[in-house]
Amino acid sequence: RTWLWPCPQPPWLDIRCKIKTADKAEEHYKLAIKFSPEYASGYTNYVFLLSGQRRFTELEVVLKKAELCPTINRATIANEYGIMYESLGKFDDAIVFYKNNILYTFDNKVIDTAVANIERCKRKKELLGNL
Repeated sequence: RTWLWPCPQPPWLDIRCKIKTADKAEEHYKLAIKFSPEYASGYTNYVFLLSGQRRFTELEVVLKKAELCPTINRATIANEYGIMYESLGKFDDAIVFYKNNILYTFDNKVIDTAVANIERCKRKKELLGNL
């Protein structure tokens, strides 16, 4: 699996851009978590990789582990849960996590985005129901 260019972030922030393959990046994220379990970036970047690949079963396992990391950004993890559940058509669950995103953040732009995410889920639920 090769990543598309340009990188989604500056290369020094995203190991996927340095390594150029998702498989190699995944290997490095797992090692980072193994050897530095309190280093939040190992979890968050691994979560972004799994979410981007729609590997939701594995993603949920990593999200649960990430919640135990004392330095993790809880707002980011809540948002990723919301994205996962919305992608799976579980709009009520997504809304719960988008509300948690609001609870845990101190950034007004993140709050605005979470409100928009909640409204989108409500609209999808109205149009589609929970899938």
